[in-house]
Amino acid sequence: MSEPLKIKLTEQGFETELPAETIIIDNKGNGHSPSDLMIASLAGCSALVFRNILSKKRMAYTDLWLEATAEKVPEEANRISAVHIHFKITGTDLDATSLDKALKLVPKHCSMARSVEGSIEITESVEIISE
Repeated sequence: MSEPLKIKLTEQGFETELPAETIIIDNKGNGHSPSDLMIASLAGCSALVFRNILSKKRMAYTDLWLEATAEKVPEEANRISAVHIHFKITGTDLDATSLDKALKLVPKHCSMARSVEGSIEITESVEIISE
């Protein structure tokens, strides 16, 4: 079992101290909403896994970033029903087919994606950006 994540109510909202920073959790614009954090967890985990796969396959790139979007169901308390993670990558000699194959491995190796299987549909795409 992991160490407990400690979350405390403050004047700004709920706060938690992670190793890198304090995060304010609030849905009134003072910090990050719980759904923002869920999307960030899914996107961050996928990004780390994708980076590791690229490294293991010795696929060189210059830069890698992503954009994550979510669909919500208003009738179900704004439940997140789907998240799309779009990777953008720059580099020389990048092969779209190889990148797509690498991306297909991400869902089965991302613990956050595995944790919400059957509840949140997660899709990924990759785009090569010219330098």
